[in-house]
Amino acid sequence: MEEKDMYVIKRRKKRIRLVRLAEAIACSPSLLSKYENSFAEMSESKIIKYREFIDSV
Repeated sequence: MEEKDMYVIKRRKKRIRLVRLAEAIACSPSLLSKYENSFAEMSESKIIKYREFIDSV
């Protein structure tokens, strides 16, 4: 299992919605959805913010 997949599971367990996460890291919910489903890539800085937000909640 990839690290990205583990963060998707962690996000869902913590019930963090994509809209809330997108607002926190300044991107669109659509981009997050595409990233989590491997249809798009995000910049390294956004990935770091994504992981930090999920870990902090």
